[in-house]
Amino acid sequence: MGPGSAGHKHTSTDTPNPQTRYAKSKLAGEKALLELRDRLPITIARPPAIYGLATARFSPSSRLVRRTRVAVRMGSSLEAVSMIYGPDAAAACIRAIDDPRPSGSIYFVATARPLVREHGGAR
Repeated sequence: MGPGSAGHKHTSTDTPNPQTRYAKSKLAGEKALLELRDRLPITIARPPAIYGLATARFSPSSRLVRRTRVAVRMGSSLEAVSMIYGPDAAAACIRAIDDPRPSGSIYFVATARPLVREHGGAR
C-alpha cells in the first residue's frame, strides 16, 4: 500500500502507493489475481510489516539491544507504524478462507493500534 498518513488506517478504498520494487511487485501480483476472480475464489490479505522472533535477529538495533541491554531513543527517530505478529497474520489468512465475502475481497490485517518503532535514519 505504501505509507499512510498519521492516524489513518488503510482501507480497501485507499489508492495503493507502493514505494519499493518489492511493494510494486506485490501490487502487480494482486492485479493479476483480481483478473481471475470470476473464475477462481480470490482473497487478498494486505498485512503491513510482519514481526516475530526471526525479525529481531536481523534488525541492527535489536541486535545492539540484545547485546548491551541498552536502547537509546531519539524523538525524531520514532514513528508510528502498522504491524502484525507473524502467527496473527497467519491466523487472519486462515480465517479469510472461510469468510463469506465475494471473490476479490481485500483484507487489511494489523494490530488494533499502530506500534511505535525507531526507524533507521534518513529515508
